[in-house]
Amino acid sequence: MKVTLELNNANAMIKIANMYMSGEDIEQDYEKAKELYEQACELEDSRAMVELGKFYYYGYINKDTEKASELFKRAAELGNTNAFMCLQVCVFMVSKL
Repeated sequence: MKVTLELNNANAMIKIANMYMSGEDIEQDYEKAKELYEQACELEDSRAMVELGKFYYYGYINKDTEKASELFKRAAELGNTNAFMCLQVCVFMVSKL
């Protein structure tokens, strides 16, 4: 993983973060997953923004729908079509509270 981070490879960061989230072939660790998603977001990767947004929306560590909405919006601005759907769901559910 150290090589991945040094190379700033967002694809690899997301794959490893997904493994940490699911516990697939590695011990489940939400903190490590979050760190990797955040690093990929710093590289302006819209997929990482969506995944980190889901992380906040579902509250894997801390629930923060405002932060989730911000991430979905930024990813949507970058053209990520999944982010549009996530943003709509997030806004709809928050309006129901």
